Amino acid sequence: MKSKYESKGLVLIGVPADSEVSKLREAITRLAISWDQAFDPQGDSGALWKLFNMDDLPNFVVVDREGKLAAKGVQADKLAPLLEKLIGM
Repeated sequence: MKSKYESKGLVLIGVPADSEVSKLREAITRLAISWDQAFDPQGDSGALWKLFNMDDLPNFVVVDREGKLAAKGVQADKLAPLLEKLIGM
């Protein structure tokens, strides 16, 4: 997904629930995750999850080009159409 939208200026950052780096690395490899991860060693009880009020996996928060919150709690199957709308594809 990263390469498809990267040329349009979109940046994807994952906020994993993992509290152990080794588990996160294994998941990145196993799932072929190509976007950056903002790791918090406190996992789903850490500051990043609280900041974005995340309560489920996967949970997507979308910030637009102006840095404004465009969507929160987007389900995986609705992510691509939302991103395409935002970047005018």
